[in-house]
Amino acid sequence: MQHTNTQRHFAAGEILCRQGEIGECAFFLETGKVEIFVEQADGSTVCYGTRGAGSTIGELAIIGNGLRLATVRAIEDCNVLVITRHEWERRLANSDPVVRMFTEIIVARFREVMRRESLLPMPATMLSGEDLELCIAGASGGADRLRMASELKLAIQKDELSLRYQPMIAVDSGRVAGFEALLRWHHPVRGPVAPDEFIPVAEEAGQIIEITRWALTEACRALKRIERAQDLPGLLYMSVNFSSEDLASPDFVERVRDTLDQEQISPRQMRLEITERVMMNRSASTRDNLARCRADGCGIAIDDFGTGYSSLSYLNAYPIDTLKIDRSFIVGMHNDADAFGLVQSIIGLARTLRMSVVAEGVETAADLRTLRALGCDHAQGYYFSKPLAEMQLLAFLAAWQPGNVAL
Repeated sequence: MQHTNTQRHFAAGEILCRQGEIGECAFFLETGKVEIFVEQADGSTVCYGTRGAGSTIGELAIIGNGLRLATVRAIEDCNVLVITRHEWERRLANSDPVVRMFTEIIVARFREVMRRESLLPMPATMLSGEDLELCIAGASGGADRLRMASELKLAIQKDELSLRYQPMIAVDSGRVAGFEALLRWHHPVRGPVAPDEFIPVAEEAGQIIEITRWALTEACRALKRIERAQDLPGLLYMSVNFSSEDLASPDFVERVRDTLDQEQISPRQMRLEITERVMMNRSASTRDNLARCRADGCGIAIDDFGTGYSSLSYLNAYPIDTLKIDRSFIVGMHNDADAFGLVQSIIGLARTLRMSVVAEGVETAADLRTLRALGCDHAQGYYFSKPLAEMQLLAFLAAWQPGNVAL
């Protein structure tokens, strides 16, 4: 039954909610009294107490997105305020991201403690052992995320974040065309933290926009320093990764424009990298922001193309000009006909759509020869260089000989 946020009356003996059903609402008791009881596996019932005016009933199901753990029955006439799941989720979505994570942790821990202390039964309608393990894991994982979010906020303030730059090489000539800026975090106690660990936490905790703003500025400044050192003004580009949160931000385009203007970087030297997951959102603001950046002259690249939700409709709907082939296909293309066929097809698709192609994860001369034969435009990977700190990159560029890979 779908409820709206309103007042309702339950006469004595009426059921407010039943054990095992999907919780679509919670109840705040304004007057009256209710009893809470649980049906056991053998059909018997156990009363776990009563609640009176000022109590909230049924909130666990809408907060934890699970089934009702007990049945609630009015033992006196009750007036209640109904709080719908939709209203709860709307309010939660508008709250601080850390509040959302903290709520998830509290709910998961509550369920786990109640079960551990045998305060909840184990009938078929209740959580299974597997569900319980997931709750426990969720509580532990939630605490880890919350701790990491807190540490990450300090990392931003203490300059623990840095960028590494991986060169992108023109396959036909061997010249360095540009770089991808890759985010790194060196924790003062744990040491290096993998981007796959902390970037999702930053997105979930609402910190990613601040981090990306810093990364964009630092990448532009690094590009300017590299140009001066190599005497290549305006001839190199920088590729920076952006999340769906970045692209949905109303000031995203202005932020990019202001940064490029301030750091004196031409828009054609900036490439915005996004994932296929971003395109799956089909957000009008995301499409508009990308289109405005593309109109300014920035490049738009799809990272890890082929691993997610690849679709011609996405390529048509968004102003994409570069496809980046995921490294898993490059690594496997010599021994896997399907991987080779996919690489060949992506390059052919890019040609048809007048897009450029970057192959990620190039590790051998054989990889490079195959990509050159297939007509790939650019490549990056350990065959050329691992991601480097800026000073290391300058040394790499000073020693780089395009002819070594152009043959």
